[in-house]
Amino acid sequence: MNTILLISILSILSSLAIAYVSFVFAKSEEAKIVNEIQIKYPNTIYYG
Repeated sequence: MNTILLISILSILSSLAIAYVSFVFAKSEEAKIVNEIQIKYPNTIYYG
């Protein structure tokens, strides 16, 4: 019983870690795009 619980907790934690990494990666990609937009059009304000 304890091993099943441990495996389920580990799988939940690993999926959360993957979601967090992909979220951080998407944020950094979005920041790059925003920087490119602000370099091309310096007078525009981007609301994310």
